[in-house]
Amino acid sequence: MKSNLFVQVATSLAMLSICEAVNIELATIGNDGNPARGSGFGAGQGRVDYQYHIGKYEVTFNQYLEFLNSVDPTGDNTLGLWHVNNWHRGQNDTSDFGYEIARDLTRPEGQKYYLHRGRGDRALKNVDLHDAARFVNWLHNGQGNGDTETGAYTMANFPQGPLSRNPGWKYAIPTVNEWFKAAYHRNDGVTGNYYDYATASNEAPNGTTINADNGNHNFVGNVEVDGAGSAYGAFHMAGNVREWAENSTARGAVYYFSGGPIDGRADRSYNYNWNSESYEIGFRVVASVVPVPTPDITVEQPTGTALVDGATADFGEVVQNTPYTLAFMIRNDGDADLTGLSATFSGPAASEYTLSSIPAESLAPGTSTSFILTYTPAQGGIREASLQLASNDPNESPFTVGLRAAVVSLNDDIDGDGMNDHAEFLLSDLGFDWQLAQPQLVETYYQHAPKAGLIAESQIELLRAGSFAIRREPTTGKFILKLDWKHSADLQNFSDLPVSAEQISLNAEGDLELKLEGSNRTRFFLVEIR
Repeated sequence: MKSNLFVQVATSLAMLSICEAVNIELATIGNDGNPARGSGFGAGQGRVDYQYHIGKYEVTFNQYLEFLNSVDPTGDNTLGLWHVNNWHRGQNDTSDFGYEIARDLTRPEGQKYYLHRGRGDRALKNVDLHDAARFVNWLHNGQGNGDTETGAYTMANFPQGPLSRNPGWKYAIPTVNEWFKAAYHRNDGVTGNYYDYATASNEAPNGTTINADNGNHNFVGNVEVDGAGSAYGAFHMAGNVREWAENSTARGAVYYFSGGPIDGRADRSYNYNWNSESYEIGFRVVASVVPVPTPDITVEQPTGTALVDGATADFGEVVQNTPYTLAFMIRNDGDADLTGLSATFSGPAASEYTLSSIPAESLAPGTSTSFILTYTPAQGGIREASLQLASNDPNESPFTVGLRAAVVSLNDDIDGDGMNDHAEFLLSDLGFDWQLAQPQLVETYYQHAPKAGLIAESQIELLRAGSFAIRREPTTGKFILKLDWKHSADLQNFSDLPVSAEQISLNAEGDLELKLEGSNRTRFFLVEIR
């Protein structure tokens, strides 16, 4: 998903990249309708009537590894995309014939395939023609869990041999003419002018130019080593591996002279069976359209776990008036700057959320920022809100995250069973559920807890929940607080407790004091707000 677009004025080269997890840099091949080469090696080849884009480098082991783990996360290898005899000959293999990708079925799903020796940036080898076709189908279908059997090619049509593209293809294996033009045409307009070497020269490359092959397929550098490219900026079209190309004849594919030393000319080609797998054989891709650089927001909570747009971040059970935090990360997985980042809240509990750390307002491709979301619940019950993250992402702006919490009130009794929510929350290990009415359990606790020494008699009244709402009297316009006093000897039977005016006084701090006198059997007082 990381795209680079620049123009080299001298060669009119546009470098692009596929906007997905597998990043393939592309060179734009223009000069539509150029004549084919007229004589010499490759005569009759190189005419292409349309603009296209070819891989700047060959497909690498890293890119194919991403493909394998995406389309075959369980490691079943039912399509034969991984070739055990060619790619891995044991943990102690030290040969240089391209054995690189190993499989371990004990590894986590989506990670069954891994690099044997850490040479992921080298040109992929040991793939047959249909492996390459399935890879470009996967690119065509957006990578990820994209289909391998349809797209540029309908694989059911090709039990063996030649491939032909479907209309509307996005990515494909180069045709003979596409490959030849990208390697040898001079990029000097709609001409039939071609270089002798795939390094934009008629002179054989000298010793300072990278020879990635060394004559024995010991590829000493990765695909992005320095070296001269073609006039269009495609590299290693000589040197490194031989490359698959579409072929119109049965049971074979054309290779230009790209295996062997870099100073070789494309004066011969090779025909191999479609299922040939060799340390000499790899491929590069072509694309029909220019991928448009776009930003792509990814939101993670917690870090490492990506959310889908509209997902909910749940604080779980929290206690009223107590602050709680969740850590979020925003990452730009696109190939253009992610700008205009801002956060807003909406919903019933929106005022209870704050960002204690503000994320950056813009992110370059591949970078990230983090922030802390703080929630301080003011009311009890199920509380919900939404976080909207605005940006210039074309598909996910705003990116919405639902926010939810089950708030345990310090005073309320939302289930109406006679014990306040906070008390039931603290007693959950005894089977209390603050969201479920359990009147019998509550009364059993009130009756036996003091006797068992679980709570002091002076504290047990705190477990009782009541109503604290005071309404305005419509006739007087005043708020009147009425307290009804009761007393009990056993918490089961409460009776009214008469209170006289002489028992009520106002202290120096302005607090209302009430001196109560119960009977000789009184052990508990109950105050009801009316």
